[in-house]
Amino acid sequence: MTKLRFIVPGLIDPVPYLDALPSKELPDLPLFSLLLSRGLTSQVNQKNSSEYSYYHFLQTEILSLNKPQTSSSIAAYSYLSDLAQLSVEKKSIEWQWYHDNDIANKYLMRVDPCVLAPDRDQLVLAKIKDFALSIEQAQQIIDDIHSFYNNDVEKPFWQIKLLVNQDSIQHWYLISDKEIKLQTTPPENVLGSSIKSHLPYNKDRQDKYWFSLFNEFQMILYQSSIKQQDQNHQKPKINALWFWGVSEKINTLNLDVDVNSDNSVIYSENFFAKTLSQVHNKVYYDWISSCTNELLVGKNKSVLVIVDCFQQALRNKDLFTWVHLVELFEKEVLFALFKGLKQGELTELEFLSPSGKSIVINKKRMNQWWRKKQSIWQILARTNED
Repeated sequence: MTKLRFIVPGLIDPVPYLDALPSKELPDLPLFSLLLSRGLTSQVNQKNSSEYSYYHFLQTEILSLNKPQTSSSIAAYSYLSDLAQLSVEKKSIEWQWYHDNDIANKYLMRVDPCVLAPDRDQLVLAKIKDFALSIEQAQQIIDDIHSFYNNDVEKPFWQIKLLVNQDSIQHWYLISDKEIKLQTTPPENVLGSSIKSHLPYNKDRQDKYWFSLFNEFQMILYQSSIKQQDQNHQKPKINALWFWGVSEKINTLNLDVDVNSDNSVIYSENFFAKTLSQVHNKVYYDWISSCTNELLVGKNKSVLVIVDCFQQALRNKDLFTWVHLVELFEKEVLFALFKGLKQGELTELEFLSPSGKSIVINKKRMNQWWRKKQSIWQILARTNED
């Protein structure tokens, strides 16, 4: 192996309020401190301020594209990935439906089940996954929605499609004959926060169709027969569908991107990274920290690892969990990687952030003793103040 790259949002960037934590309770992390003190740090200004900037960054890095992406077509990629994961029998049926309905020439959007909860004078996105919902119940909700709009004089130009693999629901999609001109936000960016500034709106700010549809879906779900069946249960029930991941037509995607790039193997816990890998036939493995030793086994392979847990902890404003995750990462990952650098199994280790920050370290820089080693907590807190 010659080079190992990590995309680690929320790990090497400034951490808000880090200096508010009691310094005596923070663990000693010598390897992280070494990385931040002696690694070669560079910063590229990112011009992309979109809610989807992380998805664009992943697409650029995973596919080794020459210029940053500004559109990620999440729903289209997600749909193709879901089709690829179906069982042989189910795949044959769904591909036939795909061709019969000319889905490649239609527009897609993810419509994920969620829970909106009142909080004083606002609604908060309270839950976005892990619902106790059977396939039959999910299909009944979709049938209720279609039934409501099919009674109109003007039939809808869209439909909702549920992709199911064996006994599990994959994802929900809205498939439209017309272009979906919407500004949306990924649900993970809103989770636990008010939805007010993240509601779907048309790019020209005049057409209220999709915003009205978002609200009408809530009314339909409120009256759905599924709600009546489940009202005696204690778990929160789906009461909305979150619009996001608007895509261009599938047939406009560049699916012929050269996959013989440096990133020959992908390890990740990110759904979009997995989706891109599957659609572009890249070697992909689910990432867990116990995989670290595997990273050092291959010869002459460049590996890209994507770890999202740090970013998730910071989004939840949970600094204590973030500190714990950083400590585990040092013990379970960095220790083995730095040992690989010392023994020559690894020539270079790079950490990347969607912010444009990069830190590169090798054996030579590790041994530059004249570069004073400072605590990771001091470095990130000081950077935060700057």
